[in-house]
Amino acid sequence: MSTIEWHIFLLLEHDEKVADIREQFPLDRGTTQSVAVELGIKHPTYPGTNIPCVMTGDFLVTLQRPQTNSLTMVDAKSTREAEDIRSMEKLEITRTFGDGCGIPHHLVFDSMLPQNKVRFLEWIRAAALTQEEEQEHGDFYATHKERLLYDLTTYRRTGSLSQYCEKYDIQTGSRDGTGLRAVRMLLQEHKLLTDLSQPNPTSIPVSMLKPRITQGLTLVAGA
Repeated sequence: MSTIEWHIFLLLEHDEKVADIREQFPLDRGTTQSVAVELGIKHPTYPGTNIPCVMTGDFLVTLQRPQTNSLTMVDAKSTREAEDIRSMEKLEITRTFGDGCGIPHHLVFDSMLPQNKVRFLEWIRAAALTQEEEQEHGDFYATHKERLLYDLTTYRRTGSLSQYCEKYDIQTGSRDGTGLRAVRMLLQEHKLLTDLSQPNPTSIPVSMLKPRITQGLTLVAGA
């Protein structure tokens, strides 16, 4: 992904209304050719050839609705591309294609993105376990996440997030960074909520972390 595509992906991924994200979704070439003729725009071709290429949308997003899901297309561009006539022509083909399919099209420029939120989301997403990573035991982080949720739900805490997590590591005899990583995982999972527009995540008051108690969630002290 380009940088702007990656940033949009982070925002979409964290949006609970988003059920599915498909990147570089191919558009029916016959239809885009017909649209190009209708608009009087030259259809893009593969480099060095006259062969019409298969056009794509940066993202095809499935949104959850009360009665039924719906689709929307999102294209990402840098602000300087707004001045590129050819780039805008191709986007017009994509937009018109979407209109014909009943799919709304959204064009997002990098200047429109909430940069603090993007950086916050990058920070919490980077805490995810990798396939190669081994935990101290099978439910190591699951246990710490449940314990942190209980603690933050039951007691009023003060100080910054980093201060709270440092104390948590000491109190639980965990290696440095365990509590903070578990908090980041909980934020990624929407089990903890906070203001994601804050510029420095570790400096936010721990009181800004709001546990999200869902039906069926059991919190056990010392679990």
